Amino acid sequence: MTHANRRSLRVFTALTALLLTAAVILSLTGEETVRPAGAAAAIPVSGDWGLSFQNEGQPPVGNAAQEELAQYGAYYLGNCAEKVIYLTFDCGYENGYTEPILDALKKHNAPAAFFVVGNMVETAPDIIRRMAREGHIVGNHTYHHPDMSSISDQTAFQRELEERAYAAGGGGFIAPAQRVEDFLLRRPSAGPGKVLPTYRPGVRWCNLWEVLPAFVCQSLAEALPVLDRKVRGYADPDAVLTAVETRSSCPLRILRDESGQSAVQGLRPCGEGAGYAGGILSAAADGLRAAELTLAAL
Repeated sequence: MTHANRRSLRVFTALTALLLTAAVILSLTGEETVRPAGAAAAIPVSGDWGLSFQNEGQPPVGNAAQEELAQYGAYYLGNCAEKVIYLTFDCGYENGYTEPILDALKKHNAPAAFFVVGNMVETAPDIIRRMAREGHIVGNHTYHHPDMSSISDQTAFQRELEERAYAAGGGGFIAPAQRVEDFLLRRPSAGPGKVLPTYRPGVRWCNLWEVLPAFVCQSLAEALPVLDRKVRGYADPDAVLTAVETRSSCPLRILRDESGQSAVQGLRPCGEGAGYAGGILSAAADGLRAAELTLAAL
């Protein structure tokens, strides 16, 4: 494996594994709901709507029934037997392409839906007004959204994630968190389920899809069900996702000799904080080694 590949693997591991603080030691005595293969049931809506794509090639499942949404003039699924194309666009940052798209849509009398973020509203209000004037749907794609195109290196990417998480937590190093079920349905969490978060100083419940880049969320949403099939309970509905732990290893290393001691005799630095581990398991293994060396010296 090349140095570049190893570095990419470390970055991927840090962004994927360490974004999760999954508390999944759950009771196995509860009742399980068994549905026939291919069956889908809408989950009662609690103020926010979202979709989950449970089976490849099959329609998505919403957390509200189509009949319930209809009373608000809303829908997420049309007649699958009809050959109809729905045009939707995610508009994060205007770069000169939106108006030519609007021109083409106007030429062919083709209405579309534009999901815009706050930056687009602030910097291109005339284009937003034109969308509405010409009969297009203008939807909300969250107000703040990371501009990933401006991130040029790993350090800047890390800083972007940390700033977004800090802001979502409301400051004071409160961490944004979300239940797995809500994350997969793309709806904000209002509080914990049977699994309580252990992070200190605390968490603020939110929708991590509005905090993390889309490609990170999409990767996690694909990976969680796969991991759950390998480790039962990994994607339990009440498991907790906590963002964002981007610093997996200490950038410095406290030197130690063959006996595990530092320049200060009797002091055996070990684990992640001392620069000898990259995570919980490796830190625990290094701590055991330090303990064995200490016992042997007694």
